[in-house]
Amino acid sequence: MRLTLRGRVSAFTAAVVALMFLVMATGQIADASGAANAEPVGASTVVVQAGDTLWGIAQEVAPAQDPRSVVGQIRELNDLGTRSIVPGQTLVLPTLG
Repeated sequence: MRLTLRGRVSAFTAAVVALMFLVMATGQIADASGAANAEPVGASTVVVQAGDTLWGIAQEVAPAQDPRSVVGQIRELNDLGTRSIVPGQTLVLPTLG
């Protein structure tokens, strides 16, 4: 089978697009699995119970520190943004010392 110049360009473009899609999909999968399992060395975790709040957790793990800064660290470590926590959720806690 012999392709015209237009056919070769189309086939090449399709191959490049497919390769780019594969590379991006593989990167996103690796990124997602790495982020989900990444826990700082020496960090501890807590499983959220019914009635728990970030403020309460912050006061328990760092009673001598300002809970606002600890809540901010917990939000950042767990990529919470402004989302609420839910029972059963595992949170990575900051290493305080």
